[in-house]
Amino acid sequence: MLSRASPALGVYGAGLDDLGGLRIDTVAVDAGEGCVEPRPAAVRAGRYPLAEPLYAYTTRSALRRGPVARYFATVIERAPQLAGYPGVVPPQEREAGA
Repeated sequence: MLSRASPALGVYGAGLDDLGGLRIDTVAVDAGEGCVEPRPAAVRAGRYPLAEPLYAYTTRSALRRGPVARYFATVIERAPQLAGYPGVVPPQEREAGA
């Protein structure tokens, strides 16, 4: 557990507003316009500079295999529902098709 390791650093989904009682100290970052906390609104607005999009990559040859093809088909089909999971900050509508 990170809280028992000193010093420790962990990464978590910025969309996690409710951490189920876990105590996490977040890092506010100043990118020149004052400190910004890692909150969903700040991530969506592009104001939290440490936020990164999540990408999934595969090769064409792997995509021809059944399990890989089914996995990516499921992810694409269920993207709107997956975006609502804890820790996920959904993309803006204009980004969703990119």
